[in-house]
Amino acid sequence: MQAEKFCRRKKDTRRDNLEKLFISYARDGNLDQTRLKEVFEHLGSYLPHKDAEVALKIAFPGKDTRGTAVRPGDHEFRSVVEYAYNKGFGYDI
Repeated sequence: MQAEKFCRRKKDTRRDNLEKLFISYARDGNLDQTRLKEVFEHLGSYLPHKDAEVALKIAFPGKDTRGTAVRPGDHEFRSVVEYAYNKGFGYDI
C-alpha cells in the first residue's frame, strides 16, 4: 500500500509548459525550422539551429526536412516537444 502512493504520478507540467511554448511560436498554425530555432533560443539552447534541425529529423524520419513544418496537435509536433523534453529543456519556463 505504501509503495502504491509513490508510484502515482502527477500530470507533467514541464511537458505541458513546453507544448504551450511551442504553440505560442507557431505562425499560421505551423512551426518551421526558423520558428523552431527561435523556440530553442528561448529555451537557452547552445546550438538552437542544430536542435531545430534534429527535432525536425526526428519528427520526419528519412525525409528531407527543408521547407517542412509541424502543426500543433499532430504526431510530428508531439515528437518535437518530446525531443525538447528529453533534452532537459523546460525547467525554467
